[in-house]
Amino acid sequence: MTPSRVKEAFFSMIGGSTYNRSFLDIFSCSGQIGIEAISRGAEPVIINEKDRIKFSFIKSTIEAFEIKSSVFLQNLTYKNLIKQLGRKKNPLDIIFIDPPYIKKREKINLYDNILDDIEKNSILKGNGIICIQHYKDNILSDESGCFKKVNNKNYGTTALTFYENNFS
Repeated sequence: MTPSRVKEAFFSMIGGSTYNRSFLDIFSCSGQIGIEAISRGAEPVIINEKDRIKFSFIKSTIEAFEIKSSVFLQNLTYKNLIKQLGRKKNPLDIIFIDPPYIKKREKINLYDNILDDIEKNSILKGNGIICIQHYKDNILSDESGCFKKVNNKNYGTTALTFYENNFS
């Protein structure tokens, strides 16, 4: 789950750029990032959580806040979600990626694999941004496919790394 100060830092870093922009939270856990994006004017918002119990919690939260019309809730693996979104041919503005942490001081291939799937399925707009939340000691690529790292900030043991389309 994203600590409050990291969540605030993320939204501060992207500023007002959520208003009327599409938003994807791939590994949602509690749904808090996607719900915060909705509260900041993002639309549509796709929240994905593959764990059934966490998915049910997010669904009940969305129903309690009566925001069903602003959100599309998915219960898929990240690979299946990305493939499904690719078939819809409607790329997104902002993608937030927060898979379960791998607490190692080394290159973690999972992040490049996710970025590769995003590129192959063309689910990010040319001027879109990707943010990966990860363990601060993980080593992420400076470039991955068409994506280039443009920012990295640490908050305790958590880091936020931003990518943009290298060819936009």
